[in-house]
Formats: sequence, C-alpha cells, structure tokens
Amino acid sequence: MYARILVPVDGSTFSEQLIAPAAEVASATGAALALLRVVDKADEPDTANRYVEGLAARIGAKAISVLAPAAGVAAAICEEAQRVPSTLVAICSHGRS
Repeated sequence: MYARILVPVDGSTFSEQLIAPAAEVASATGAALALLRVVDKADEPDTANRYVEGLAARIGAKAISVLAPAAGVAAAICEEAQRVPSTLVAICSHGRS
C-alpha cells in the first residue's frame, strides 16, 4: 500500500477539495498525509508557507513548501513524490494556475 499521500495545493478552493477525501484514505490505510505548495516566484515563500501550514495544521498533515525548479511546478511535484517511496499523488485536474 502507500506510505504517504501527497496533495499539491495552489491556493484555490478547487485544489483544497481533495484534502478531505485524501485524509480519509490516509486514515483508512495508515498512510501519512502531506500537503505540498509549490512556489513559482522567489518572493512568495513566506505566504506559501503560512498557507500550507494553516491547512495542514487543521488536519494533522505535514506541510511542505518548495520553490519550483526551472523545469516548473510539475517537476517539483514529481521530485517531492519520488523523495518518499510509495507516495500516491492526489491532484485535481485544474486549479488556480
């Protein structure tokens, strides 16, 4: 089974809709739950950290905030997913960006 469920969030309510179902699956399977916010501008890290930490604190999840590499946001999500073996990425098809 999965060791961790990773939910990328981008600040939109659409992306946040996946948090509750992912938390239920994590609870049912014993997987850890992590919320990921990828920042694409160097001047946004503090705002992104506060945002993702606030969401994670409400549900007991781990908050992760990273700066997007030159390859983009998708590459950052893939890199974080590969960092922990057996990670399931739960992502919405559309969000803020």
